[in-house]
Amino acid sequence: VGFYTALGLSVGDQNPHWANLTCGDGNLELQAYRPAEPTIVHTMVILTVEDLEAAISAAEEAGGKLQSAHAPVVLAHVEDTEGNVVQFAQPRR
Repeated sequence: VGFYTALGLSVGDQNPHWANLTCGDGNLELQAYRPAEPTIVHTMVILTVEDLEAAISAAEEAGGKLQSAHAPVVLAHVEDTEGNVVQFAQPRR
């Protein structure tokens, strides 16, 4: 949860296994999931940001790792602290 609050999301409700985060008019819910047969499955979260470089910096400061950044489309992929991928998309100006 700390990784996502460092990116500017706000925590609504939270317990040890679940968190509801808000971002603008949207919600993001994170839930701990332990399948009967462990597998490595990750999710991609896509966030639209005003400043891609600032979002990358905030993610790295929170423990994220930059995977890629693309041009001319303004996108970056960052791995969060749990191995899930977060895609930042900056609107073209």
